[in-house]
Amino acid sequence: MSYNKEDSIYYIWLAGLPGVGCITARKLIAQYGSPKEVYSFHPGVNKDLSPAKKIFEICEKQRITILTLDNPVYPDSVKSLTDQPILLYAKGNIPTNYSSVLAPENSAAIIGPRRCSGFVRDMTIDIGTELIASGKTIISGMALGVDSYAHTAAIKNNGFTVAFLGFGLDRCYPNILIRLKESIIENGLLISEYAPGTPALRYNFPARNRLIAAWAGEINVVGVHGKSGTESTIRAAKSYGRTVNIIN
Repeated sequence: MSYNKEDSIYYIWLAGLPGVGCITARKLIAQYGSPKEVYSFHPGVNKDLSPAKKIFEICEKQRITILTLDNPVYPDSVKSLTDQPILLYAKGNIPTNYSSVLAPENSAAIIGPRRCSGFVRDMTIDIGTELIASGKTIISGMALGVDSYAHTAAIKNNGFTVAFLGFGLDRCYPNILIRLKESIIENGLLISEYAPGTPALRYNFPARNRLIAAWAGEINVVGVHGKSGTESTIRAAKSYGRTVNIIN
């Protein structure tokens, strides 16, 4: 998927401005017309484009696709949500029929605990297998446990899977999942709102969960008892009007 170099650099610049979150970035674009015009006409912002240019060069070298609000691969029904990022990084196999494969109505998330029993593992695999058979894209967060089993079920059944990460696409966390990460690149997509080089910081993951909730038409929460990291995903999913299924 091709993209305009100059426009991408200005998107990277705006997304990386300290103190400018998704909502503020969108308001600035609405006010000025584009990230380039924000750069040109907004007083008092940092005008140094060199960090953004460096990130762009890294993306080109590592075959990372930049999904801006202008990129058609970024689903319209997702980017219309005002708290979604103006910029995403993607790596893997973008299907030619992306408008269908990546549409939330054709996607289902499977999420759950990192530590789970054999029963929950088997249940996750069964759910993933059934969803792939029904033509769904499987979305999860490439964490240990339920997430990994969900992605693996999709791959083994020749389905498409999308992993949303809470760190840069040039990293892997935990490292033990490197083979799974490589398999997802071959059979689906890795997506992150974080630029290459960004480490796996704890506060990145609630934002990652927000993406899972936005891109999936339904959220299947498997094997969760008590408090867990899935709570932020569930809250976001409900705010977007997504279907949430609790499966224990």
